[in-house]
Amino acid sequence: MTERRSWWFGIPGATVGASAAIASEVSVVMLLYAAPGFLRSLTTILTIQGAALSLGLWTAPRQGRTLIHRLRRRWLACLITYIAAALYGIAWSLFPEIGAGRWGQGVGLAVLAGAPLYVAGVVIGGMISAVRSDAEESVPEPGVAVAVGATLGFVLNGLLLARAPMPASLLVLCVVLLSLGGMTFGSVMDRHTRVEVRGRRTVEGAETRVEDRTRPADRLAERILVEGRAPRRRVKLADGRPEDGWDIAVLEALRPSEEQPWQVLMIGGGASAGPAFVLERHPHATVQVLE
Repeated sequence: MTERRSWWFGIPGATVGASAAIASEVSVVMLLYAAPGFLRSLTTILTIQGAALSLGLWTAPRQGRTLIHRLRRRWLACLITYIAAALYGIAWSLFPEIGAGRWGQGVGLAVLAGAPLYVAGVVIGGMISAVRSDAEESVPEPGVAVAVGATLGFVLNGLLLARAPMPASLLVLCVVLLSLGGMTFGSVMDRHTRVEVRGRRTVEGAETRVEDRTRPADRLAERILVEGRAPRRRVKLADGRPEDGWDIAVLEALRPSEEQPWQVLMIGGGASAGPAFVLERHPHATVQVLE
């Protein structure tokens, strides 16, 4: 099952790579051979595309609790951007006067060349962050899939561009590819356990950290205290907050009034939240923990 899901995860990267390649070549064709203007330079167009892709990778969503939700919004923004590029390119083909002036070509440079490469970089960078937060470490990073997809995108351009009724019609194909990639990405990531490290500390040479692990498909949400590689304690999360365990329930039931002293001895309870609970809830409490 894991291998099948890992193979499926290559589809989103490939669709983004193919869409970026198609949009890149279509924009070059339309802008380079447009009416006389300031976009006669191939170097100018490629520079804008490279800068947009780099900026997208730099501003991509980083790891965090809401990474997948943020990345899904970026997928939606990517679809909207490619739809806008397709509409502008089709309008340019139907009404050539749109690209006759510098303003029209400037908007075309932003909508056809810059924006599609920028959102592609954002999605690629977000997928890399999502893969690195995968606790199972069974999902490959999308770099290879993106490169393969870009290669296939250039091949599709070579086969279809000369036969297409207008160059911008290929951007509609990009919208279809991105829709397929987005649905596949969401389905795969919902079945993988994601990890967010909430804190870490080294105690006597051993690293201790607190991790939040979530797997939406199974409605799994838990916080784990890990010492080295061994989990010491698990608590379920409800709306992002830990639920009280049985030890807290017992201490709450036995808690005396604040006027009475309270002495608690916990054996093997160093990973429990009980000591902190006792000290927070009772002003005259003494806790001893034996490990």
